[in-house]
Amino acid sequence: MEGKTHLFSGHAQLPKGIPMRDHLDRATALLEVDLERHIVVKASFITVLPHTSEFLSSIVKGYDLTQGIGPLIREIEGRAHLNSIRAFCKATEIAYEHYREYIKMLNSVDLDEAGFKSHC
Repeated sequence: MEGKTHLFSGHAQLPKGIPMRDHLDRATALLEVDLERHIVVKASFITVLPHTSEFLSSIVKGYDLTQGIGPLIREIEGRAHLNSIRAFCKATEIAYEHYREYIKMLNSVDLDEAGFKSHC
């Protein structure tokens, strides 16, 4: 595996009728993950106000992804009372799914390299 951390992104449509929509049409979450420990070492959210991004990042940073995404999403929803929060949660879930897909791919490559190739 090259490098210790990898970056995963997720995007979700922002709801209509909120002021943020005048500036952005999508919520974006970026998760930098230490693949050896499966910990989010840094998180960024593309928002209109830096404070929103910093607040969401503070919740996500340090999260152990081996716990699944559910507890993290519940914490975000419980602490960030924003009209756009569902979109940011969805973007975070999508970034998490990209992380999971990558881990599955790595695990299948590791099995192949270990001599467990299928003999078709």
